[in-house]
Amino acid sequence: MAETSHFVQTFKKQGRRLVASQPQPFKTPDQARLRGLKASDAADGVVVFSVTGEPEFGDFDAPVVLARYGEVPQDFQ
Repeated sequence: MAETSHFVQTFKKQGRRLVASQPQPFKTPDQARLRGLKASDAADGVVVFSVTGEPEFGDFDAPVVLARYGEVPQDFQ
């Protein structure tokens, strides 16, 4: 059975590179959006995204970006 998970991932600049943090999970997209907005005060970039898939099989759809703040990698544009 497919499940949807919601995440916030922050990025910090190190020189010219953006370094990703470990994504933080949230129960709802609204919780993730709110946390992403708050995290944008301290991070160089933030992406809020959802992923749907079947964890027991390792089968996931492409992430769906819910919000972006600041500078984020090209993959999230």
